[in-house]
Amino acid sequence: MTRRHLTPLLSLCTLFSLTLLSRAVAGTDAPSKEWGSVPKEHFLMSSYPPDSNAAAVILFDIGEASFDSHYDLEFHRHTRIKILRKEGYALGTVKVSYQKQVQDIGDIEGQTLTLGPDGTIVRQELRGDDVFTEESGEKFKTAKFTLPALAPGSVIEYRYTIRSTNANYLNDWSFQNDEPTLWSEYELRTPNVFAYASVTQGYHKFFVQTSEQLKESFQGPAGMNIVPVSHSHWVMKDVPALREEPFITTLDDYRDRVSFQLSGVAWPGEVPQPILRTWDKVAEELRNHDRFGGQLDGSGSIRRVAESLSAGIADSAKRMETVYDFVRNSILWDGRHALLTRKGLDDVLEKKAGNSADINLLLTAMLRAAGLPAHPVLVSTRDNGRVVDVYPLVDQFNTVICQTSVGGRNVLLDATERMRPWPLLPFADLNHTGFLVGDEGYAWIPVEPTATKNALTFADMSLDTAGAIAGRVQMKLSDYAAVNERAALAEGKRDKFVSSLLKSSSNGINVDAFTITNADSVLLPLVVDATVSSGVYAQVLNDFIYVNPMTVARSMENPFKRNERLFPVDYAYPRSFTYKLNLKIPPGYALMDHPKDLTIQLPMNGAMYQRLSQQAENVFMLSVRFDLTQTSFPPEKYAALREFYERIVALESEQLVLQKQSSAAPAPTNRTEPAKARGRTKGKK
Repeated sequence: MTRRHLTPLLSLCTLFSLTLLSRAVAGTDAPSKEWGSVPKEHFLMSSYPPDSNAAAVILFDIGEASFDSHYDLEFHRHTRIKILRKEGYALGTVKVSYQKQVQDIGDIEGQTLTLGPDGTIVRQELRGDDVFTEESGEKFKTAKFTLPALAPGSVIEYRYTIRSTNANYLNDWSFQNDEPTLWSEYELRTPNVFAYASVTQGYHKFFVQTSEQLKESFQGPAGMNIVPVSHSHWVMKDVPALREEPFITTLDDYRDRVSFQLSGVAWPGEVPQPILRTWDKVAEELRNHDRFGGQLDGSGSIRRVAESLSAGIADSAKRMETVYDFVRNSILWDGRHALLTRKGLDDVLEKKAGNSADINLLLTAMLRAAGLPAHPVLVSTRDNGRVVDVYPLVDQFNTVICQTSVGGRNVLLDATERMRPWPLLPFADLNHTGFLVGDEGYAWIPVEPTATKNALTFADMSLDTAGAIAGRVQMKLSDYAAVNERAALAEGKRDKFVSSLLKSSSNGINVDAFTITNADSVLLPLVVDATVSSGVYAQVLNDFIYVNPMTVARSMENPFKRNERLFPVDYAYPRSFTYKLNLKIPPGYALMDHPKDLTIQLPMNGAMYQRLSQQAENVFMLSVRFDLTQTSFPPEKYAALREFYERIVALESEQLVLQKQSSAAPAPTNRTEPAKARGRTKGKK
């Protein structure tokens, strides 16, 4: 399986075949883990200089998992946090989920520590009746508690134990959190009776990563046995916060962590039992599942509808589109992603509603009945995270789409959204990889966009001597741009939609009238025509007029605020933006300066920005084009991408300089004269 966004540290190993990388924990590096033993400097800490946005600092987060002498699993956690600001109070509310049939939680303790006026430590402990337990679905419970007396400057700590009778529930460990972490440590001891597969993920190096073999006593049928035990130890220190950034899948795809999956059990004297299935076995089970593959042959009613729809249509692409449009328009998606039908496809066809599996398995069955090859494809949506193909686990996926073949090419379809044409998969599906369940086997297939987010804006404007501007604007939105804006249009009033589209509140231009074309024609571009005006758009200063030519363009902003980024930029689909302006210059004025023609681009043509201009009599014409053809940028290209946007923002703040022809003042030769007019005009976003 090809993976496009695996982190540099991502690796598969059979647990405890790890090698000693380097350092042991120095006594001066490890924090004091004694309950309530908080160094005075932590009370005096009022900020965290490496991260001025930190609302709290996790002083340490320590986990330990091991098996007792009866092979029951125990997980202990001890966490200590410094609260810097009230926004950090969220870390004082703790939720712990556990499987209610095989796990139990206990030994919950918590306290809030503050430094009193006389320098003594004031402790307020968590009471037993402050811990609440609630159901979390059919299989899980959640224990929840909030530490008392939270306040800026306080230090909180808590600890608890989860006991499990099932070795499948070995806890994963995240070394990185939403706030900076000074010390994160996980220690693990497992008898070699249990074999685990392990994946280590992230972008920061371990301070400690060791493994060793020990021996411990465990209860067997004939008494106590000495069993080999694998002991592994991981530490990260000074781990920066992981916070939301633009153009990602889900933060958990980039979080420093180690995760485990039970792969086999070998009790002494018994034949080893594999636990992890193969992907072949996963595909076979899905083909035979009565709420998945068992539905794809289609009942009589499904076949009759499909055959009626496709009757007389010889062209396979037209048959596909006809069936797709029927499912898209007839079956209402309930907003839920799922892998299995709830009650079967006949029920979906009758009730005209269902989850993503209901809809796309129905689509698959109807395409087959219409004489087209079609197969279900399992996908993990972007917010669900990437699939780790070394774990043959169907639970990694959360939705189903469909693949069919027309005209010698494979096409992916998702009929869940009524306003989406068949060539465009939803944004959520574009997570790069899908698991196709074939008639006999399986295949990993790419799940990538086949179109662009495309927007064209044409503005025909006139400027007067007072700085007022008026004219006509047409926006033509195609492919993903049309889908996205149709969804926005459906959610609100048309006048607010057009004002938002033209950014009228930020650029000072009023929308006086408008028309919208192709609002319901999903295969055609969405077109907005508007007449606009502003009485105070340009800046008039003595004999000069300064005007930003971007007028109603959706001007570029730099989405990348951080100086560095350790994980990829993932746009999901390409983007193209074109802006054309015809600006009529007011009588008696001449164009003295204007933004120069140029083209800037990233290496390998991943992105390009071009600006061209000309003047014909009293009309200034500008053409701006932005193309983003590369949809994923690795971390080492982030600085160049950020600088690319920064240059565009600067370029789009440049202005036209007009001078009154009757003035005796010398014409300015560059934008440094006069100094007062160097700022951006009111019309610039």
